[in-house]
Amino acid sequence: MGAGVGPGRFDLVLVDPPYEQLDLYAAVLDALVTHEHLADDAVIVIEYQKHRGRAPQIPFPTSLRSEAKRDHGQTALEFLRYQPSQTSPS
Repeated sequence: MGAGVGPGRFDLVLVDPPYEQLDLYAAVLDALVTHEHLADDAVIVIEYQKHRGRAPQIPFPTSLRSEAKRDHGQTALEFLRYQPSQTSPS
């Protein structure tokens, strides 16, 4: 499939699973990349709850780059950018 938005490829994804299920964040982000659901340069926004003022450690694929974080009390939004050329070779 060519670059850009194609069938089944998204340029904006909002990820907001239940806060206490941190494993879902990594699973969703990995599936988006692995199954090629993202358009080149897609933006993924994840929402999570901070614990004692700190963000949880959420692993994400190397093709996703954190661009910004916004705090809203005990909740935070993190903006990731999909860059498929950053995917490490298998």
